[in-house]
Amino acid sequence: MPKQIINIGQTPNDKHGDPIRVAFDKVNTNFTELYDLTNDTRIEELIQDTASLIITSGTHNGISASYNDTLNALNLTVQNQNQLINGDYITRLNSTGSLDFITVESEIETVIGTLTPESINITLSLTVGTTWQNTGITSVQLGTGTYVIQLYANDLLSGGNNDNEYYSGIMSWYSGTSTYLADLPPEDIVLHKAGGSSTPSISLRTQRANTTIQLQIYSSVQNTQVADYILKFKKII
Repeated sequence: MPKQIINIGQTPNDKHGDPIRVAFDKVNTNFTELYDLTNDTRIEELIQDTASLIITSGTHNGISASYNDTLNALNLTVQNQNQLINGDYITRLNSTGSLDFITVESEIETVIGTLTPESINITLSLTVGTTWQNTGITSVQLGTGTYVIQLYANDLLSGGNNDNEYYSGIMSWYSGTSTYLADLPPEDIVLHKAGGSSTPSISLRTQRANTTIQLQIYSSVQNTQVADYILKFKKII
């Protein structure tokens, strides 16, 4: 709230000032404003009142500010651009040295989209069994990084024992080529399992074979025919 100024007239007893009741009503209003400062909203409003003065009177080039008491918001003018700064907008300094105004919603979507890219989904048609076999997923299918991996298996009709079973784990991946030419020991992926199976049977591992890395699959039960397995990869680092 703006400060309530008592009109005292131009000269003593000229009868042009505020009546006593009006004058003391302004006094009470000003004191109410001060005593209400224990409320967070009032403190925020006081800060905004002060901020507009600081920004406008400071040594800024092309920046001025005014406070809208009705909307409880700061109106910022930057190089002939007007935007209401009330929690819906943020500002960013661009390459030319001026400020860009960006909605909070669009900035959150941009950040989240960068940190959480879309999943990579791959469906494999395989006859899994009691020997490890390559899935066909090699270095170039995924970028270098750490992934959450999920495998969905439902292969009862193919001789397996996976009834709508979900497997999930975390793995490291490298999309480049290794200078080490010999095969390295395989790395098992620890899998958590959930679904309708009484004895889930699928295992996954990575194998550095020659100069590339590949994903391999194994089942403790030998399937009799091909089944589809859905793999999802989400990069987290």
